[in-house]
Amino acid sequence: MTIQYQGDKVRLRPLRHADLPLTLAWHNDPAVRDPMMGFRGPVTEAQEARWFEALAQDQRRAVFGVEALADAALVGYTQLNDLDWISRTANLGIAIGAAERRGQGLGAQALDLLIAYGAAALNLRKIYLRVLAENPARRLYARAGFVEEGCLRAHHYLEGRYHDVILMARFL
Repeated sequence: MTIQYQGDKVRLRPLRHADLPLTLAWHNDPAVRDPMMGFRGPVTEAQEARWFEALAQDQRRAVFGVEALADAALVGYTQLNDLDWISRTANLGIAIGAAERRGQGLGAQALDLLIAYGAAALNLRKIYLRVLAENPARRLYARAGFVEEGCLRAHHYLEGRYHDVILMARFL
């Protein structure tokens, strides 16, 4: 049985191998990649395929595709990483990769669904995240109940300068 979480705009579903061309494009798009503060590419098709394969084996990560209900298009993905089964915590990540789909509330609903999944299916008690201080997504996280827990000053180098990274968390 596949666990599926759905709202009125999006559903969370497992990523499929057929999604690889989209996720590869998003991982190579600086507008998507850079705010996530991860690997800065370029990402090859072989690397992306290895990432997909690793997802199936990783017991410390839950990754979902974000599918728009209006047309069943994959518009992004969201994940709980670094699952700590003893402390019952996880690190959240989300990306709406399709630029034309941003600002429509899809990410907000996907975030709410992922939090519900973390609470109900994984029995988490706390979800945390890191976000660049200038990232407008901070407002989205605050609306979803995340509070600032700290600041890593001049922590992340991007576009020729160091940026503050804000630590945020939500107890479930």
